[in-house]
Amino acid sequence: RPVLADSPASALEIVWGPGNQPDLVLTDMVMPGMTGRELAECLRERHPGIETVFMSGYIANSVHEGIQTNREHFIQKPFTPPDLVDKLRKVLG
Repeated sequence: RPVLADSPASALEIVWGPGNQPDLVLTDMVMPGMTGRELAECLRERHPGIETVFMSGYIANSVHEGIQTNREHFIQKPFTPPDLVDKLRKVLG
């Protein structure tokens, strides 16, 4: 069941709540207060196997840097809803 968060702090609160075991987190790379990379690292403290899909409209290589592991994936903005669904299906298997 999809759950939406309006900030990194809200995402942490939701995911760290009792009974929450997410399979995947979709996060922007650039957000106020915390980067997508930092959010993913915090989430993995509680859920080491969580999959992460990063998205960004920035083309700079530094945004994509380090997204090479099995548990991290990237989708470039802008994307269409079918593109996103395809990416999430591939990640979740």
